[in-house]
Amino acid sequence: MSVPCNIFDVGNSRMEFVRFGKTGVVENFLFARSADAFPPAVSEHLLDGENLVLSVNPAAGNLLISEIERIGARPKALTTADFSSALAIDYDVLSLGVDRIASAFASIHLGEKSPLKIVVDVGTAVTVDVVHNSSFTGGVILPGWRVVSHSLSDSCALLPELEDIYSGRPFGKRTDECIRAGIRNSLVGGITRSIEDIQEAIGEEAEIFLTGGDANLIFRYLPAGTRYYRFLVHLGAYILFLGGYL
Repeated sequence: MSVPCNIFDVGNSRMEFVRFGKTGVVENFLFARSADAFPPAVSEHLLDGENLVLSVNPAAGNLLISEIERIGARPKALTTADFSSALAIDYDVLSLGVDRIASAFASIHLGEKSPLKIVVDVGTAVTVDVVHNSSFTGGVILPGWRVVSHSLSDSCALLPELEDIYSGRPFGKRTDECIRAGIRNSLVGGITRSIEDIQEAIGEEAEIFLTGGDANLIFRYLPAGTRYYRFLVHLGAYILFLGGYL
């Protein structure tokens, strides 16, 4: 299928546009959720090809769809139901975010022979999802580092809210350094323990996939062989499109 495909992944703090063509990803933009922030190149692309929107933020997703329609293009909002004909889902479908099922679907097609795949998405929230025998079978949800930092600052008068947690220190010499170390350790510990528990519960070694805007923070702490895909959500939607499921 040679028709270009434009895909938006709308998160809780930002959205990312990826355009797929004959050679794969041909262009991408990361920008604020406001549709007013469209770069001119994105507006031009929307009139050429399919336009797919995956959103975990209904208000931002609806605003984006309205803006795409205003330009004169025709968007399609993907839902979990769109993926249900392409893979089995052993989960409460009504509570399953479309980004999670898209990444899970991508892992099936990008993975190798292991029947167990674990997909880690590190963003505003962190998800550790389980794909077993080509079926989405559940997962773990953790707070992302920004959520934890905001909660600490909001609840404790003297603790600052952090703008980043980039620090190589195992412990701090200042309060902000201590918070960085603590949040990083809780994030890494929660993810790695979840992976260990999932593998132990199922009794198999997993292929591990990593994605999300903050994936770079924890990549080096994950098991050897972890596969990082920046556009895993987009790839899931694109594979669905190529497969003729839409």
